[in-house]
Amino acid sequence: GGDSETRYYPDLYDKKTLKDIYKRIAEDLNKSIEEVTEEDFCDYVGGRASNEEYTFTYDKATGKCKHTRKLILD
Repeated sequence: GGDSETRYYPDLYDKKTLKDIYKRIAEDLNKSIEEVTEEDFCDYVGGRASNEEYTFTYDKATGKCKHTRKLILD
């Protein structure tokens, strides 16, 4: 999918990606990760484009489809 406002919602990122984002923000602002604010987060992701990656896995034996979703910043 293309760019959307979803990048502003931290709970939509997986834990590793979110930790990496906070680490980059802290480095850019010369702060500790604990000092990074919600405003810092929004400023950072607002300057990026985002994409949502969906992966669909079909289990032929059960006839069920499973999907995973990942939010990626460019």
